[in-house]
Amino acid sequence: MSLENPPSRNDLKTRLLAVLGDGPVTIDDLAALDELHIGGRAATRHLAGTLCLQPGMRALDIGSGLGGAARYLAEQSGAIVTGVDLDAGYCAIATSFSEKVKLAGQTEFRTGDALALPYTECFFDAAYSLHTAMNIEDKAGLYKEIFRVLKPGAAFAFYDVLAGESAKMLSYPMPWSADGRDSFLLTAGQTEAVLIAAGFEITARENRTAFAMTALARAKQSGNAGAIGLVYPQDAALRIANLTVAIEDSRCAVWQFSCRRPAGLEQKNSKTA
Repeated sequence: MSLENPPSRNDLKTRLLAVLGDGPVTIDDLAALDELHIGGRAATRHLAGTLCLQPGMRALDIGSGLGGAARYLAEQSGAIVTGVDLDAGYCAIATSFSEKVKLAGQTEFRTGDALALPYTECFFDAAYSLHTAMNIEDKAGLYKEIFRVLKPGAAFAFYDVLAGESAKMLSYPMPWSADGRDSFLLTAGQTEAVLIAAGFEITARENRTAFAMTALARAKQSGNAGAIGLVYPQDAALRIANLTVAIEDSRCAVWQFSCRRPAGLEQKNSKTA
């Protein structure tokens, strides 16, 4: 997840390292700090189960943020995970953390635009994103570009905040946007239509709103805003409160989609090219 106008990356890294301390670090130690999406590690684990990654496969994390999901998938599956994020500071911290947990050989983080991925066609065996598309207005361009870099038959899964049934305006700040100028939410139905137009076959769509509400309630009860609190120490509680209310009154919903780039269609096209 990439967030708008964050504080100095050096300040953020200092705060993260202060929480970690000086001893040895594992990906489990990082879990509360480096996964910015709702539900953190539990949400990552749930999404990972749809990708069926195997050792040596190449996976792409779009909007990789601090790299927590990439490290988890790399360690659990043996896959090689590449994260792409617009924010060079995030990529630098993600790289540093991977070195700290000895996963530098299985993860790579590159500064790049999800609408112009720096990879050739049919490069990756799988792709995923967690709370990334909310900041991208050109959803059609996003999903077409992800489709382009996937191999035929490859899986793509994402977990996002979407527009809900209510047409009421959102109150900001939100975890992904300070004032709404970089917030672009589609409904689940609109998202499905854009995915199909990009060429994807949708294999599953799951409403994760109840899961998200439970995770947000736990964060409020504990008084611990987790990674969001470290990224936005001044107003993290307000961002989370605004999102909670928006979900409660159906202005937002949280969904996970599982898709694939069809194998048969690609094979047919290649024969006639």
